[in-house]
Parts: sequence; C-alpha cells; structure tokens
Amino acid sequence: MASSLEKPRTLWLCEKKRKSQHLYDDGEISRGEEGFFGSLQDFLYPPDSEYYWYRTGKLNREDMPKKWVRLVLICLLLGVTANGILAGMITTAVLQILDSYSKHMHSFNGTDVGEEVVQAYAKEALTFLSSPLGLAIAGTISGVSMQIVYSFGANYFHSTFYTGIDGDEKWKIQPGRYGNQAQIDYAKKWALINCFGAGLFGTTFFVLDFRYGFTKLVYHFDFGPLHFLKSIAAVYIFVDAWAWIMHRLLHTKPLYKRIHKFHHTFTATFAWVAFAVHPVEFAMIQSGAFIVCCLTSIHAGAFMLVGAFLGYHAQVQHSGVWLEGEFFLEREQQVS
Repeated sequence: MASSLEKPRTLWLCEKKRKSQHLYDDGEISRGEEGFFGSLQDFLYPPDSEYYWYRTGKLNREDMPKKWVRLVLICLLLGVTANGILAGMITTAVLQILDSYSKHMHSFNGTDVGEEVVQAYAKEALTFLSSPLGLAIAGTISGVSMQIVYSFGANYFHSTFYTGIDGDEKWKIQPGRYGNQAQIDYAKKWALINCFGAGLFGTTFFVLDFRYGFTKLVYHFDFGPLHFLKSIAAVYIFVDAWAWIMHRLLHTKPLYKRIHKFHHTFTATFAWVAFAVHPVEFAMIQSGAFIVCCLTSIHAGAFMLVGAFLGYHAQVQHSGVWLEGEFFLEREQQVS
C-alpha cells in the first residue's frame, strides 16, 4: 500500500498515463520506426510507462532534455570530488608530466643546457612533492580545491532542483519532504570536511605510490586490454563487497549509535547528504578502494573509472530527484 508521501506522485502518474494514451491514440505521438525495431520500442516504452518522457524524446528525435544531462554531469562531478577520484586524476596527470619531462626531454629551446635545466627542475619537483612539506602543501591545496568544487556543484544542484520549483510530485522521490536549514547547514559542514579529507588523502596516496610503488597500481598499458578489464571487475566487486560489509557493521548497535546514526539524522535527501557522514564511516567505506590496490595488480585508469561510477552512484542515490519523472522533459518544453 502506498505511503502518504507516495500517493501524490502515484495519482499524478496515473493522470499522465491517461493523457499520454489519449495523445498516442490520436496520433499526436509518433510511433517512430516501423518494423521490428519500431515494435520493440513500442513494447519497451509504451505510452503508459513511467519512461514516457524518455520514449518521447527518443522517438521524436529530440535531444535528451538538458536538465537531465546537467543532473548527470553535476552528480558525476560531485561524486568524483567527494571520494578523492578527482584529486587522484589531477595528481596522477601532474606526476606523469613531471616524470616525462625528467626522463624523456629531447631539447628545450634548441639547447642541451635548456634540456638539462628542465630535467633538473622536474626531478626536484618530484622529490619535493614526496617530501613531508611537499605532501602537506599539495594535500592542503588539493583538499581546499575539492571543497570549492563540491560546494559550487552542490549549491548549483540545490538551486536548480530544490529552489522555486512547484509540483514536486513530478520530480522528487519524497514529495513534500525537505530538509530544514539546520540540516542543510549540518550536511554542508560534514560533506566539506570529508571532501577535504578525500583531497588530502587522494593526493598523498598517489604521490607516495607513484614515488615508491607500495601498491600494485600500474600506470601503463603494457599488460594489454584484458588487464584493464580485469582491473575494472576486481575493483568493482571488491569495493562493492567491502562497502556492503562495512555498512552491515555500521548497523550493529555499538557502531550505529556512535557513528552511523549521524547519517540517518537527515529526514530527506538533498545534494549535500551523500557524503555527509561521520569521518570514521567515510574512512571505513573509502578504505576498500585502496586495499584492493594492494592485493592484486590494478590499472590506475580502471581504478579511477570505477571510482567515478561509484561516486556518481552514491550522489544520485542521495539526490532526492526522481530520474524517471517527466519533470525534465516538461520543463524543457516550457522553456522552449
């Protein structure tokens, strides 16, 4: 039986199904392609389905609604920022460039002296980055940068999907339920604290591993595409299993009361909630990604790819936005 929060959306959906069926019967909605593929599309996306907005956009050859695309990109940005993947990507790129300049410079301004100077500077930069002072500076810059990026993205998300929008049964998973300002401020505080930690640790981890190789991460494609695919599978399976185990532990009485209950104090999901957790919980969940890199050979690119997907997934899960709703298509039509 539907809860009181589900009833407004359910009633609205029934009305939209009735209207869409009427338009379909009158021929105002294109059937799209004829033949087998047309029948398959009609079967998969009938006019009375919850995916009607998507079906209409595809069959009428319209562009994917811009708000839906923005939602996906913002959630991806927030996910990779908060879980340290963005910091790792930037750090790895900088390290690769410095390493390349320190080893493989051919000439600089056409002189051997210039080549030696660039190589010397690159080597000194790599050495400094792996020193305690260098790690502290780079990690702090990374952490603050992640806070700025996440703050910008979450504020944009909140203003786009939670401010000045009526009829939330069309787009909200929990219609009529919103976090109050105190909860929003509380979530901001801890999400940004965890963002700083992710940036600091992500940068430190990749600098030290690149310098000393204490994990089994590889930064080249010498092992071929099968190694890359194996890395994706290994990281995804291990991290998902690790997160499940940690989550079950966090729901035991001692840990729930002291750590995990913090995350359940929010009465509604919104942009800041995904990573608004106790720092100990954040470390417990995140540690699985780094443990797997010590157990088996993992390609760094595959590691970051899976990390980006998992970060995006966590952000979408806590977004509070009903992805299959017709809100996106309707809003775009009103604007146009």
